[in-house]
Amino acid sequence: MDILKKNTVEPFIVDLRDRLQNIVDMATVTNLRFDVKHWVAEVDTTKIANGVPSTDGMKVICPIDTSTGGGWISDEYRLYIKFTDGTMSPILFAGKFRVEDD
Repeated sequence: MDILKKNTVEPFIVDLRDRLQNIVDMATVTNLRFDVKHWVAEVDTTKIANGVPSTDGMKVICPIDTSTGGGWISDEYRLYIKFTDGTMSPILFAGKFRVEDD
């Protein structure tokens, strides 16, 4: 599991793959966004952050800023990627990470 330091801005890089091969570059989708949710007692609870990632082909680069928002505590979080492609608007679980104090 990735560990991010509190009060930093660090990239969380997600390599996506479309098994149907309809999407070959994430720059072609619309409304590409990410959400970070705090993970408490095995339940996604509060959305702690969101933003617009950058892309490099099928890589989605999400800048996780643990210095803002005031809700970051040393704990586990989940990253989700959302986008629109034609009539589809998937929400993809992209990974989990921990935030820890310096």
